[in-house]
Amino acid sequence: MRKLYTFLLLVICFVPSVLAQDQPSSLQIRLWDNSLFSVILGGTESERFARTYNARTIAGGEYYLQITRKTMQGVYPVFEGQIEIPPASRVLAVLDQNGTLEISVIDDYIPPTPGFSFKSRTEQVQSNHGAPNMDAERNQKIEPLEFQELKDNMSGAMDDHQRQTIAIEGLNNHMFTTSYIVQLAKLFRNETSRLEFAKSAYTRTVDPENYFQIKMLFIKEENIQSLDDYMASKADEIVKNEPQGLF
Repeated sequence: MRKLYTFLLLVICFVPSVLAQDQPSSLQIRLWDNSLFSVILGGTESERFARTYNARTIAGGEYYLQITRKTMQGVYPVFEGQIEIPPASRVLAVLDQNGTLEISVIDDYIPPTPGFSFKSRTEQVQSNHGAPNMDAERNQKIEPLEFQELKDNMSGAMDDHQRQTIAIEGLNNHMFTTSYIVQLAKLFRNETSRLEFAKSAYTRTVDPENYFQIKMLFIKEENIQSLDDYMASKADEIVKNEPQGLF
């Protein structure tokens, strides 16, 4: 029985990783001052100068990248080099003033789970082996299958209020990666509701150093500033969480 259980775990972990290799990636590039620029990626040149560059479907691999900036003083190259695009990921690249390309990778691939209820499986395991320590479980990162179930429940909610209720219950039960929080935040239709959720989720992330990524989901500057202020106010709480094995 133990061998069968181990084999099933290996299959669950291995199959999604194989499937993820076939998934396209996306790339977004911005400059430090939000100025206009054009891009040559691989052998393809962007058609116009813009404040953001988006390649929404791109295969994983290494690409030649050249960035040309446009200002009142003229047009001149600011970056030339290689960029690595992992498969099944969203890559966010910001060019610093010193010419360094700061890259953040968000793994968005969630394996399909037809006919499988993670909740039912969890209840079955608990009935066979006893209930787990709830405090310990609360500080464990949510599993992909359970995350997909939470995401589906939020997608099917009637409004943002109900969506928030479902989300808070999930936050109370598990820790999340910033990538997961970004996916859930996108489900909120009202930016105010999205901000409330983003604040609630900040101290429930295993990688708070990447939480700046969620600010890209907001249009209003006051909401971005409000989130920044909230994150600063929770700095001590984040530091206290770090030694508890959350990473």
